[in-house]
Amino acid sequence: MKTWLPLVLLLALGAMADAAEVNGIALPDELRLDTDGPLLTLNGAGVRKKFFFSVNVVGLYLPEKRRTSAEVLALSGPKRITLVMLRDVSAEQFIDALRDGLNNNTPPEEIERLAPRMAAFEALLRDLEEVQEGDVVYLDYLPGAGTRLTLNGDVQSEPIAGADFYAALLRSYLGERPADSGLKRALLGAEQE
Repeated sequence: MKTWLPLVLLLALGAMADAAEVNGIALPDELRLDTDGPLLTLNGAGVRKKFFFSVNVVGLYLPEKRRTSAEVLALSGPKRITLVMLRDVSAEQFIDALRDGLNNNTPPEEIERLAPRMAAFEALLRDLEEVQEGDVVYLDYLPGAGTRLTLNGDVQSEPIAGADFYAALLRSYLGERPADSGLKRALLGAEQE
């Protein structure tokens, strides 16, 4: 029951507004990060695959739709990456995928500058131990505050400072060498999976 509760909540949210459906998961077309925050629009959504396995449904929410990685990265304002888990993933697997994405899409000098914040973010993920099938993870960017990690509606800590940190997370999905190029196209609205 616990595993499916976040999914039911997400589906109910999607039923209140128009929704996109990806791999049987409904993602609302619009949302707010906070009740008084600006409206964000679903830019694109797809399934993150590793080898032959579907890992999660990913949705990218922006203040305005953008069709290139450069446009998304240059866009100011709040943003959200929604991850709806399609399988159980350990904290170490989550961290490894994140590190790979950052290392493949971020210059070494920037990785060095981001290292303390990355270590803090990895510690948050380790505290989770595992995300399970049906869990919903939000990676939000809050201007002036930073990157907020939320699991099933529960904020996990204070935000990690810096627009540059969130941009690095975005590049792991939208950079020149993303882990899943089909997902990159879907997040940029080129195709719905």
